[in-house]
Amino acid sequence: MKRILVNTSPEKSLKEWKNVFGINNQPRVGYKPRFIREKKWFGELAPRYLRHHDAPLENAGLALFDVSRIFPLFHLDENDPKNYYFADTDDFLSTLEDKSIEIDFRLGESIDHSGFGRRVAPPADFEKWARICKNIIAHYKDGANGGMHLNITRLTIWEEPDTYPELFTGSFDQYMELFATAYRVLHEAFPDVLIGAHVFNRFNDRDGQKEYFLEGCKKYGIVPGFVALTFYSREPQDITNVAEDYAARLKKYGFDDTELIITEWHLGPVQWGEAGHYGDNGFDLTLSAAYSASALIRLTDIPALKAAFFYSWGTGIWSVLTQKNGKLVRRPVYYGLKFYSELMRGCTERVDVLWEEDPNVSILAGRTADGGMKMLISCYHAEDAQFSIDGTGYSSCHIRSVRDIFDEQDCLEGEDIAQLNGSSRFFFSHIGGSAVYLLELEP
Repeated sequence: MKRILVNTSPEKSLKEWKNVFGINNQPRVGYKPRFIREKKWFGELAPRYLRHHDAPLENAGLALFDVSRIFPLFHLDENDPKNYYFADTDDFLSTLEDKSIEIDFRLGESIDHSGFGRRVAPPADFEKWARICKNIIAHYKDGANGGMHLNITRLTIWEEPDTYPELFTGSFDQYMELFATAYRVLHEAFPDVLIGAHVFNRFNDRDGQKEYFLEGCKKYGIVPGFVALTFYSREPQDITNVAEDYAARLKKYGFDDTELIITEWHLGPVQWGEAGHYGDNGFDLTLSAAYSASALIRLTDIPALKAAFFYSWGTGIWSVLTQKNGKLVRRPVYYGLKFYSELMRGCTERVDVLWEEDPNVSILAGRTADGGMKMLISCYHAEDAQFSIDGTGYSSCHIRSVRDIFDEQDCLEGEDIAQLNGSSRFFFSHIGGSAVYLLELEP
């Protein structure tokens, strides 16, 4: 069995303590008992960022978020409040208890798998569409027309225009014109909000659109507030590589202050095909928890990255929840994300960690306000190992885990680890495969 020595520095870390965890969508409405449970679990997960792509698909029968649902008859006067249907989205957002959560409001449409593509066609009048978007955000950010005062920090203009024809039936030239038009109108109306685009889904960068988008921004004289990507993979390091690559591209074009956001990511395929999503059912396995925790740990250290959004809240094959024996339950991946969130919320500063480097092991630690320490260790397809944690200055260590033989009690309650033979070190064993561990050391 491999032995991994984990040591921490007593000096204050110079690395940024940055919470990059966000989520797509929020507890579904429509069935109160389920909603009450989902709201409790959502609150425990405590994402820092929130977006609502495909929300109508998770909440059947509700006209949520999509521009064509809030302003359903495009030929009507966009300056007349009576022509907007805010009710469903108002009700949905009113259930959000954490008013401090940062919202990325996606101005676009949900994915259309029908093949008809009516909602995802380019709008007939780009200027009018931009004004409609401005009025929608004024309602939700500034309280216009009986609206709300939400913490909207980002506006996404459309969604994955390279996903043809499910999300955009026009050309990428049309998208760039739409983006430039809406950017100008929205930036003038909301100068304190970051305005950007979620522009890439295809993993092979079909037609070189990553460069094309940045060239287009230069052409139109735009400095995007952020650029967002979708990326699914089987290896946590793949997401880090994609993020680092695009961060370099932003720097190349002089967009040094532009945020990079991975808005949709999870254990999944490196490409779609006739075989479908070969990550199917992966969220029911512990490896998805380890994948997600490892990815978050690695993304934390990418300077350009300001937010990472996980997909999604709901009960699909890539959700944190599922139905089992007629009961709504949390999947292992939920706890991998929850452990990261607890680490971020429970600590005040970063602790530097040194260990025998292993490509399948990721570690992140922080210091608590009372002088304690929390440490997140994620093993993704790792071999058998005994971890030896430096416990100098700490009196006890409590460990919770998400392991291959999934036991929710291990995630909720855990156990204490003893310091052996008068040693100042705490020991625990990882029995191969994938697992996530959250250690809490008390002074």
